[in-house]
Amino acid sequence: MELSETVALLSDKNHSVAYKSLQKLQEASEQGPEVAVFVPHFYELLDSKRSYVRTRGIILLAANAKWISEKELERILPKLLEHIADPKPITARQCIQCLPQIVDEKPVTAPAIVAALKQVKLTGYQESMQKLLAQDIQQVLRQIQKN
Repeated sequence: MELSETVALLSDKNHSVAYKSLQKLQEASEQGPEVAVFVPHFYELLDSKRSYVRTRGIILLAANAKWISEKELERILPKLLEHIADPKPITARQCIQCLPQIVDEKPVTAPAIVAALKQVKLTGYQESMQKLLAQDIQQVLRQIQKN
């Protein structure tokens, strides 16, 4: 299957098919820059009404941070960082947990990411999720500050 076909399946209504596509693209992203040409598509996924689709976009943008220019990443980052307070807490957690990968590849992003994490308001989530999100944020801040 061509990469473009795999990318198209990211929005498939069948979660199993879409998840397999995500896994395949993550693996390919680790191997080389071929998937990075689809970064504009992954960016568009951030606007999906479906949280699973937004999450896939977040994960693949983080996975391809090493292959794209700092300038392109600076353009993408503000919208990506909006999802640290995504309406769906699972998507917010995935976004937060992906941020160290971006900083590892592009350290120049650290100040913006740290600032966004320190400013996020968790009051819109249930108390149990607030605690998990706060833990995720603290863990990511520690990881970033180690580097």
